[in-house]
Amino acid sequence: MIRYYLLIPLLLIALVFGISFGHLRQSHHDYHQRAVLTVHNLGAIVTEATAGSLHTIDITLQAAADQVQFNIQHENADNANLNKQLYFLERRVPGLILLTYSDVHGNVKSGENITINISNTAYFKRLQEDANIGMVISEPIRDLSTNEWVLICARRYTLQDGKFGGVVYSSLKIGQMISQLLGNRLQLKNNDILLIFNAELTTISNYFNGRESLESIGKKISWGDLDNSSNSISTSNVQITHHFFDQNERFTYVNQIPNLPLYVVLGLTSEEIFSPWWKEVIFISFIDLILAAAITYVFVSHYRSRIKKLNDHEQYQMDLQYRSMHDPLTKLPNRQLLLDRLNQTIQSAIRENYKVAVFLINLDKFKFINDNLGHEYGDQALREIALRLNEIIREPDIVARLDGDEFVAVCKIVPIDNSNLIAQRILECLQAPLLLNNSQIVLDGSVGISLSPEDGDAAEVLLRRATMAMLRAKASEKNNKAQYYLHEMQSAAEDRMLLEKQLRNAISNNELVLYYQPQVDLRSGTLTGFEALIRWNSPVYGLLPPGRFIPIAEETDLIKAIGCWVLDTACKQIHDWHELGYEWLTVAINMSAAEFCSGETVTYIEDVIKRYRIPPSCLEVELTESLSLNDPVASIETMHRLKNLGVRLAIDDFGVGYSNLGYLKLFPADCLKIDQVFTRGLCSNQEDRAIVNTVIQLANSLSMVALAEGAETESEARQLCELGADRVQGYWIARPVPPEEVIPMLQKSRMFDPKLLMPTSERLKVLVVDDSATMREFIVEGLSDVLSVDFLCAEDASEAMSIILSNQLFAIIADNYLPGQSGVELLAQARKIAPSVLRVLITGTPNTQLLREAINFAGVEHFLSKPVDLDHLLDILKKAMVREVTAFERK
Repeated sequence: MIRYYLLIPLLLIALVFGISFGHLRQSHHDYHQRAVLTVHNLGAIVTEATAGSLHTIDITLQAAADQVQFNIQHENADNANLNKQLYFLERRVPGLILLTYSDVHGNVKSGENITINISNTAYFKRLQEDANIGMVISEPIRDLSTNEWVLICARRYTLQDGKFGGVVYSSLKIGQMISQLLGNRLQLKNNDILLIFNAELTTISNYFNGRESLESIGKKISWGDLDNSSNSISTSNVQITHHFFDQNERFTYVNQIPNLPLYVVLGLTSEEIFSPWWKEVIFISFIDLILAAAITYVFVSHYRSRIKKLNDHEQYQMDLQYRSMHDPLTKLPNRQLLLDRLNQTIQSAIRENYKVAVFLINLDKFKFINDNLGHEYGDQALREIALRLNEIIREPDIVARLDGDEFVAVCKIVPIDNSNLIAQRILECLQAPLLLNNSQIVLDGSVGISLSPEDGDAAEVLLRRATMAMLRAKASEKNNKAQYYLHEMQSAAEDRMLLEKQLRNAISNNELVLYYQPQVDLRSGTLTGFEALIRWNSPVYGLLPPGRFIPIAEETDLIKAIGCWVLDTACKQIHDWHELGYEWLTVAINMSAAEFCSGETVTYIEDVIKRYRIPPSCLEVELTESLSLNDPVASIETMHRLKNLGVRLAIDDFGVGYSNLGYLKLFPADCLKIDQVFTRGLCSNQEDRAIVNTVIQLANSLSMVALAEGAETESEARQLCELGADRVQGYWIARPVPPEEVIPMLQKSRMFDPKLLMPTSERLKVLVVDDSATMREFIVEGLSDVLSVDFLCAEDASEAMSIILSNQLFAIIADNYLPGQSGVELLAQARKIAPSVLRVLITGTPNTQLLREAINFAGVEHFLSKPVDLDHLLDILKKAMVREVTAFERK
């Protein structure tokens, strides 16, 4: 068995070497084919580049010949201009120098002097003899002045009669042509060659060993050097040769330049071409040896390693299972392991007849640590709490971490144990300070407790019910609290889920309605506006107040949709009331933090106002002070944007939250609302009275209207009036009513008689209106000594109306002839505002028409003629005062 087993590595090694050999053989063939293709393509590039360069020279010579011919045909032509033209043509071709011309006798023309004769040169003779020949290229010539090899490129030109006129010729630097046009582009390596020779096999240019080889220029080569190849190649222009310049084997390209008696030879050294292949041979051989050694090692040590691998696999599975069942931060069991152990504990408790308590622990200030100190200290706090819980929970009880800042303790409860004591130890553990970042921090916490079998006999059920109890404990006002699960909690949770489900369809089903509660001026009893209060007319639950569903809407993000509906409905109602003929009314709406902090709030409010074409001042947005303090900078910015629109702002429920007067003074609010908690304690609690008084004074100092909510009795309203509140809202005025019940309120001139709020000890106020200062002084001075009243004076109807609106008057004595408006008109307006006020008209010449208008429209009770009889007026006022006091005492 062992012998056959050892054949396996031998077969594998043979397979590896066989695959490598086949790969190298194919790779060698690929390198060979690529070399043939490469040298053929490079040779073609050289051929085309050389032909292109010489073609450019030929065109330049042709242009020069034409220029010379033109100059000769015109006897008066300028030779200087011809030389200039030839110079410009010479500059167009890199490497071309000394472009000039000769006459028919070979005399070179340079300015006006004949300096050289080229009639004995081979190229001159060829051009002279052959009229059809094109450009002629000479053999390489060494320029004695620069010691550079050059070629003479020449072309004939003819005279006007078509006879030979001379040649145009120029020198071409061989080195520059090869290095710039060919060598730099090809990037030839050492031992590569690039050769150009003419039809006489004379070397014109040679690029060898990475540079131009000057030694071989001008020498002749043998065709035998090119034809002696070691093997044949499929491409006719490519062959492998050993006998060109040296014994290096090369892939050689040989080809004639089109239309020229020149030949190109390009040779790429085989050693350079196959150098990567030899590296590949060495690398693959090295890899094969390593693989052979590795295969041998693997098979030899197989039996020993197999046992070790099995052991390692088992350990890995154990570690993996541990990590899947434990929290990586605290090393406590996680939820999965907790549920498994809790189910086992419950089954054991059923068999052995004992109870199991599940304590779900939530840390109250963990988010504060993460946000202010960082997650590093948050992790440190979690590890410390885990250690403390392990110390107070005995074996075999369980401590686990669910997620975030929630821990669970599962304890066996026997008759001698008390779950209250365990809960107390847990709370004490949470209350002990933690040292974090050199500071002592107390976390506090909330604990929910469920018991088995009373609260359930399944792990998930007990955990869920402990969570309900924890949430109830967290909602209480105490710190460090524990709460047992109660069965009504489950009903409450189920009711809440059903309520949320119904609420999601409330808007689409038109189940939401707005009720309106009036807001009234305390001094005059006149209606100043309404607060829009949402109700949910549910087909399942009936008419629900906002306290039943708004908290759920805020938790489930439905509050934005509800807020948009309230805004839209309230603005539409303002528009509808105005369309019925009533003046523009102010309606206040409440806005939640989610709505107010949204970046689209101002834009949406502006769109709704424009859609219903209502004045922006008719809309008042009520914000709680705590909402404003969450992000005061952003809140102030949004408030100013709303104020710029013209929308009114009110701070709602002031005094209930954590007031920050430093920020409050920056809020551009119009109204400060006193919470009903303080209003209802005015008559029985001195502290509430002091708070209300302070808030009213604060509102006055900040130029805000002080509006008190929740006034349910006349006594509370009277107290608010005495403290100086501006407006009141509550059941004493009216309960919130649907829109159709608002109409009767709009038809009233007053919501209540302001005299109801007047204390018995308060002095009555009498207004005297006359444009004559003498008459006003006469009445006031004549009655002040005999009547205990306060006199107010006005000289015209406008000033009088201002006093009427801001004061509770007992009587108005007005002259009929006033500037701008008559006394009858003034008293008619006063009758609408204060119908119970005593109205007395002074007239110089009373007539029947005036008396009729004064009685019918102004409700004037008494008339006085000038000069005024003070005794008669005193008698009128005294009788009215007796009636007033009697009526007040009766009430």
